[in-house]
Amino acid sequence: MKRFLVEKLPTPQNQTELSRKESDHARNVLRLREGSQIEAIDGKGSACIAVLTYKKGQAFLTWSEGQSTARASSELETLPIVLEAAVLKGSAYEWLVEKATELGTAQLAPVLSERTIVRVKDPSASNFLDRLHRIADQSLKQCGRLTRLEIAAPLPLEEALANPSDPQGKIRIWCDESQSQSGEAPTLYEYLSQLSSVPKEIRLLVGPEGGWSPSEASLIPKLSILPLQRVSLGPIVMRAETASLAGLSLVAGFFRSKLERI
Repeated sequence: MKRFLVEKLPTPQNQTELSRKESDHARNVLRLREGSQIEAIDGKGSACIAVLTYKKGQAFLTWSEGQSTARASSELETLPIVLEAAVLKGSAYEWLVEKATELGTAQLAPVLSERTIVRVKDPSASNFLDRLHRIADQSLKQCGRLTRLEIAAPLPLEEALANPSDPQGKIRIWCDESQSQSGEAPTLYEYLSQLSSVPKEIRLLVGPEGGWSPSEASLIPKLSILPLQRVSLGPIVMRAETASLAGLSLVAGFFRSKLERI
């Protein structure tokens, strides 16, 4: 069944109008006919089955008694994970947004580093966040989760380390590529296995291609407002987007294994 993102779900009293983009997609790309059943999602954790209708070329979703079944996302769909990933060049960051959505990440917090090549604040990149939101929403509709990936405005490393404003019960895990060979820090798997309680939130910090500069690396343990744990992802040197994906997979598995038992 096709899924469409809407501002508000239809109700027995009110139809919901699809955005122009979603309407064009339904009519001209998917070629859905009048009366087709679809799943409407609001991106806030709820969904329902609705019936597609057209008026003057615009698509609407109509509540149909006996056919529309509301459902809400479970706590295992969207997990309390914030990926603090340095902005990457090319399509690598867009790919990462897609995969972070699929893995149940709650928020992406882009970080600007000394080695960031993408200039996300100049006029040529003014649509940076809009583009990431579009990719996240496409992934949302495909993967089955109901809550949108939140994407924060990019921040320099120093400012990112001062987040969040409410640190209670939250931790930051630094996936440090310099530890891949030294073995001084525990692996992420080892660290998660030894946690005696489930954190309220885990923020996963991953650097750019080539790693943080020496000055940036020295700032991380000094400026992090959260309890900080430096970890390794193993002996293989990974690309930055691969490191983020590997770390997210382990942290998502940790949360799901713990939350399923509660």
